[in-house]
Amino acid sequence: MTLDTDKVSAEYDSGILRVTVPLMKPAQAKKVSIKG
Repeated sequence: MTLDTDKVSAEYDSGILRVTVPLMKPAQAKKVSIKG
């Protein structure tokens, strides 16, 4: 599990602090063809 720290947000309302830290999407594998 990896957190996306570039998209952290926080809001304060009626004495409640809500901090949101979304998860990053898993990296996708990429095929690379090698000619030789």
